Amino acid sequence: MAVWLAGAAAAAAQDSTAGLRSQFARETNAVHKAKLMQRLGEAELQEILGDFKSGRLEDAEKGLSQYVAQVQECSKALDDAHINADKHPDGFKQLQISVREAIRRLDPVIARLDPGEQVPFGFRRKQLEDVNEHLFQELFPRGPNGSPPSGAPRKQES
Repeated sequence: MAVWLAGAAAAAAQDSTAGLRSQFARETNAVHKAKLMQRLGEAELQEILGDFKSGRLEDAEKGLSQYVAQVQECSKALDDAHINADKHPDGFKQLQISVREAIRRLDPVIARLDPGEQVPFGFRRKQLEDVNEHLFQELFPRGPNGSPPSGAPRKQES
């Protein structure tokens, strides 16, 4: 009975992830898409970590690649919407938190891999770190004295 329940729970999680992916693909609003990425990212991260645990590194790398592409898509959509994240952080905040949490959870898993196995995961981690830094700059563009950093372009007020 316990084995059946575990199998049913895994199948339900996959259905949930598939449903979230479908919803993500249909969403056209950049802020809503970024907010949805929190739930989708968590579901996908569970799958990726499960692949790591089971030794399915190719599946883990494929899942991580898909996750990174979705994160980059969200970040670009937010940028293209010309939203001032400093004044209107919705979407930016949720995406940045989600990416930061994914990096935190992936780091110890990647560190346990053999050096040769780390390469593709390190590359994807760097891509996530780049998006995280970009989102953080969008959310907190002000310098220590409260003014924009010198030479930093500012988005139009929305």
